[in-house]
Amino acid sequence: MAPPASKKRKITVTAPEKIDFDFAAREEYLTGFHKRKLARIKHAQEENAKREKEEKLKFRRELREQRKADLERHVEEVNRLVKQANGDLDEAGETSDNDDDEEEEFTGFQEPEPINQEDEYIDEDKYTTVTIES
Repeated sequence: MAPPASKKRKITVTAPEKIDFDFAAREEYLTGFHKRKLARIKHAQEENAKREKEEKLKFRRELREQRKADLERHVEEVNRLVKQANGDLDEAGETSDNDDDEEEEFTGFQEPEPINQEDEYIDEDKYTTVTIES
């Protein structure tokens, strides 16, 4: 008995009627190796430059984020220390204010004592006296 027929269609290969030989295409193929090699090198260099630029931008972005995080951490630490220092001052103030429950009002700055000053400057052949009065 013969084996069953294949269910796949058989593709018939037909040979082209005419084969043309293109001398210009042959010349381009044979002489274009150097040109294509230079094009590949140039393309690789462009891709490399693009990748380096992206890496540089990514590094700068990460550096900015790191500096921002460090600054926030530093600000939080300073604020915590300021609150702690203010808390210490408040506690010290509460112990000293236990005797006096009334607060003093701000009446302004006291007038400074008048300054009466006299300075003498002697230069080679000049003698100068400066008097400051207030």
